[in-house]
Amino acid sequence: RSQFRWRVVGIAASGDLQFEVHNGSELVLPYLSIGIRGKINGGVYLPIGEIQPGETRVIECDCYKDHVSAEDVEAYEKPEPGPEDRQQYWEFKALQGKSSTT
Repeated sequence: RSQFRWRVVGIAASGDLQFEVHNGSELVLPYLSIGIRGKINGGVYLPIGEIQPGETRVIECDCYKDHVSAEDVEAYEKPEPGPEDRQQYWEFKALQGKSSTT
């Protein structure tokens, strides 16, 4: 998780935020959790399961667009989770689900 880098690069015609995501790790994660703040505070998870190690791609994500315009939200990097916080991060939920079925 700590070796993934992202930044907001624009707003899609659909109103979704566009994120450029770089996978600097040796692993593929299914999701990357980020925080959203502004008129609405919360979080979203970016579906990054197709981004291979060393790749950079643009991902579009709905960041509460039915409630607030993309211009009125700020995406921010959530802190690294401690053991007690892992359930709040989608990337770990998905990994736990996979490990329990294999």
